[in-house]
Amino acid sequence: MSARFWDLKRWQKFLLVYVGLLALSHLTIWAIGNAEEQNPQTEQEISVSVVSADQTTTDRQVQIPYTDTYSGDEKNPPVLVMLPGGPGGAEVFQPLAQKVSANYRVIIPHVPGLGESVDDLPDYSFRTLGTYTAQFLDKLQLPKVH
Repeated sequence: MSARFWDLKRWQKFLLVYVGLLALSHLTIWAIGNAEEQNPQTEQEISVSVVSADQTTTDRQVQIPYTDTYSGDEKNPPVLVMLPGGPGGAEVFQPLAQKVSANYRVIIPHVPGLGESVDDLPDYSFRTLGTYTAQFLDKLQLPKVH
């Protein structure tokens, strides 16, 4: 470093280093933000019938929000549906979805009863979650999913 830097007072050196690190952090955030913009995600919702404990559907509807991500060039890419199965919900798949979305259209439903879902439903069994998933996929009308 130049002799001028060493002639600065201690607080001036700290300030100079701080401003440099601040600029570096903003540059990093900007670069990450641009990478995310190249991988577009859309948030959508599908309305399905509420399922009771005996697996019959009711007249009541529940919204299933989902994330749909694809960043490739193919007109009809293969579809990958990632189904959450624990208390973490759909958000646990986001990092993986970002990595595979160049080759697959990735759909991640926010299934009722998991993650941040706050729906008041009559049943939350795995069987019922399967029924919600089947309704969800039927509404999407996709010929084939992985």
